[in-house]
Amino acid sequence: MNGMHRYAPLDARDGRDGPDGQGAWLVAYRGEAVALVDRAPESAFLSRAAAAFGELPRRAPAPPPAIARRLVRALAEGADDDGPIDLEWLTPFQRRVLAVVRAIPPGAVRSYGWVAQAAGYPRAARAVGGTLAGNPLGPLVPCHRVRRADGSAAPWPGPGATAARDLRLAREGADLELLAWLGRRGRPTP
Repeated sequence: MNGMHRYAPLDARDGRDGPDGQGAWLVAYRGEAVALVDRAPESAFLSRAAAAFGELPRRAPAPPPAIARRLVRALAEGADDDGPIDLEWLTPFQRRVLAVVRAIPPGAVRSYGWVAQAAGYPRAARAVGGTLAGNPLGPLVPCHRVRRADGSAAPWPGPGATAARDLRLAREGADLELLAWLGRRGRPTP
């Protein structure tokens, strides 16, 4: 994929806040492919983007309409996305993990070990967790569908983030009570 990365703020409600009111979203993209989505302050976003891409992305007033629609659907509706993404800047392992997680259907929950196995790295469950902790495409890669082997959830940073994740899983049809029960008994999640 050739061309320079660009970035723009995402007008996902009032132009200031994301759908959960916790700050503006920024998106880096190349052509129609999304490369990075984050709600960090712009300076932190640009530092992450420059480190990832090897150059600063150029600012645009808004992302292309197709990208904006995809992200608003993912953020506001929790819709899955199969549109183009640009992950050339990640390692092959990270790209494979994100592809496997992206394919987990709504309402399904998988363990870090399951993702590692499906990605072709059966002994890399912890590395899967590290990759998902730095998920560069949070709204487009449903890492909320991945849990510990016992069914318990790893904590998410930020106020209300863990509850938001669980709410999204419940809306997708996941049985949170069953997951909690499995976690208390040390029973494995697939």
